[in-house]
Amino acid sequence: MEKRVITDLVECMKLWHALVRPKNIFDLWEFRLCFHRHFKNRPFFLILEDKDGIAGMLPLSFVEDFDMFVFFPGEIWQGKTWLERTPIYFRNEASLHELLWACPERTYLRYMEVQGDNYFAELTVDEIGYVFYPELIHFDMEQYWKRFSKKRYKDIIKTVSRVTGDSKAFYINRLEDFDHLVAYRAGGAGYCYVILLGHWY
Repeated sequence: MEKRVITDLVECMKLWHALVRPKNIFDLWEFRLCFHRHFKNRPFFLILEDKDGIAGMLPLSFVEDFDMFVFFPGEIWQGKTWLERTPIYFRNEASLHELLWACPERTYLRYMEVQGDNYFAELTVDEIGYVFYPELIHFDMEQYWKRFSKKRYKDIIKTVSRVTGDSKAFYINRLEDFDHLVAYRAGGAGYCYVILLGHWY
């Protein structure tokens, strides 16, 4: 199996569109391209090929400031990437192992999304404390609130009431607000949540 590295952004885009089947916003090339334009890290798409074509693709970027390879587009905060569920492509388990062995030194893979958990049975899943499964509490909100301390419960209720008060309104896909939201954020305001096409951003 031959290893090849693609650094041309247009060629990387073609590979992404050919091999990634989008399931969420993180899988969209256009979404990641926004971060690439800001961070400007060099693309480094690792490709494995054999007589049948592409056997595996690992979409990486080289982050010069940290001298390391990370998932494309290499968005770094406090020394770590933070975009979740980065998709990789591999034909089968054998090509997955070869793909990982082909990584250059100082490669850090964080928040990787693979088809099925059985490929990494020996690894532990990191940072899933925010995942909530309602069936575990039998869809009972009283049981849900018992998961928090009294102080935390009061803080949550206070925060929710600030968002859902009488003076608040929520809009979905109201694009005429977009420029206002950008200006609001650019002015140093806190995070604002935008809902486009049914997704929170």
